[in-house]
Amino acid sequence: NEVLCRPATRPHYVRNSKEGWAERRSAAQAPFRQALLRYTRHTAITPGMAVATGERRIVSVLVADVVGSTAIGEKLGPERSKLLIDEVMRIMTEQVRRFDGTVAQLVGDEMLALFGVPVAHEDDAERALRAALAIQRALGQYAQEVEAAYGVPLAIAA
Repeated sequence: NEVLCRPATRPHYVRNSKEGWAERRSAAQAPFRQALLRYTRHTAITPGMAVATGERRIVSVLVADVVGSTAIGEKLGPERSKLLIDEVMRIMTEQVRRFDGTVAQLVGDEMLALFGVPVAHEDDAERALRAALAIQRALGQYAQEVEAAYGVPLAIAA
């Protein structure tokens, strides 16, 4: 089943102007939409459906990002920075799963996690906040080790 929401084709002079901001914003939000569609594809309107099926849910979203990852990459080089980012992603994923969240996407130095999908809890928003605080706490300890070893500050925006 294919979703019927394709962006309209516009001439290049519109895409590159201020009038094309909606298309550029839509392209920037595409990874989030794809992650959400993975869990809600059955509720999307498809050509053969008369009525949308599925259920409506309130989902809490947690986005976490490594602050200054470009500077870290420049200072440490590609191999060391990849090892550092991989460890950060492992720690963040561990904390999200600890609070029954679902890691929907890992891209570069960012993580997108959903709470309330596929299993909903009454306190999904609280679980997302607790996961964010746990990520900050766990990575605070790791950041001290990284700064002592490499002289690079490590911080997370969650």
